[in-house]
Amino acid sequence: MIFVDIFYNCAMLVALSVVSRFINQRWDRRTPAGVLLQGILFGSTAVIGMLRPAVLSPGVIFDGRSIMISLCGLFFGPTSAILACCMAITCRIFLGGVGTLMGVMVILSSGCIGVAFHQHRKEHTYIISSSRLLTFGLTVHAAMVILMFTLPIDLAFLSLRRIAISVITIYPMATVLIGKILSDQDIHEQYVKRLHDSLSEKEILLREIHHRIKNNLAAIIGLIELHQASVTDIQTQNHLSELSSCVRSMTLVHEMLYASDNLSQIRFTEYIQKVIDHLRMTFGVGTNIVTQVDASPVTMTLDTAIPCGMIVTELVTNAFKYAFPENRSRSGNDACQIRVSLSRQSDICSLTVSDNGMGLPPSLDWRSTPTLGLLLVRMLGQHQLGGHIELDLSNGVQFTVTFSVQHQETIHEQ
Repeated sequence: MIFVDIFYNCAMLVALSVVSRFINQRWDRRTPAGVLLQGILFGSTAVIGMLRPAVLSPGVIFDGRSIMISLCGLFFGPTSAILACCMAITCRIFLGGVGTLMGVMVILSSGCIGVAFHQHRKEHTYIISSSRLLTFGLTVHAAMVILMFTLPIDLAFLSLRRIAISVITIYPMATVLIGKILSDQDIHEQYVKRLHDSLSEKEILLREIHHRIKNNLAAIIGLIELHQASVTDIQTQNHLSELSSCVRSMTLVHEMLYASDNLSQIRFTEYIQKVIDHLRMTFGVGTNIVTQVDASPVTMTLDTAIPCGMIVTELVTNAFKYAFPENRSRSGNDACQIRVSLSRQSDICSLTVSDNGMGLPPSLDWRSTPTLGLLLVRMLGQHQLGGHIELDLSNGVQFTVTFSVQHQETIHEQ
């Protein structure tokens, strides 16, 4: 019957030890709150065990307090162990009886052995294996068997005959079982920490890459502008200005990703608005031409955002320069307006750039024209985005590029 009581007591302690993981997830064991809470948990668990003990004789009880106190010292250190010991000693003294001295000595010895193993582990930094836990459990409970001699001699020999075998077999096995729960928790915590540190390092590296690309592109823009200032031919200056705007659209992507919490996605509306603001400033466009961006809440990867940004740059540049002669729309009555929109349905995106200006010359075949701007739009839309381009001239100029996001992700993986 005593054997069954001991087994039941150990099983209950195993179940209660799982709560330690719950506490550790919310209060790290290295923090003062985590240390105190673990000490209170293990002390409370030891007290619960003493309230449902295996009774050898009046005042002589056996329970799992040695397991919990020793493991508390082993895994959580001296502060938690002292707190757990104080709670367990208070309870044992309150219960009283002839075995009180032995009970208090077992608590103290278990706590001291646990802390000693904890310090040894801290100095040599090793993972607590099952064999180490078994050695630890045998050490703790060998000390417990020796302390049975603090009982009156007749009770000491009675304890040795009826309890010692259970103490040396069941208790170390329970120590291994509960210890493995705590050890796996420790390994998981170290793995999560290493993973977090690795991700942090990669994030810092990725930010640095975006920052350096942004600086390199800014240097290229500076060189283009220096060359632009040194030439007198107006057409050459215009070409260099457009080239600078294209490079600037790429720079903005890296600038936004560097400053963003998400290093893989960019908010398209914010990005395109910055591109248009830069173009407006570059070409000195006043408030008479209204620009509208409608793409919320679409986000894009780097591989999609850059070609989309360059397409928008080319088409909006053309609209600023040619769509509104004398600041007049096609009808002559409406406000001059340029609109950029991006819609997404499932994996299909549609990028539209439209204006209500004078439109394209009737003789211009945009699919075969050698002009650099429209050639770049075709290359980016059809080849890099893998999309389809449509042109509507019913009310000004409206280019629509339809492409698959899944196609872009496949290219990125390759």
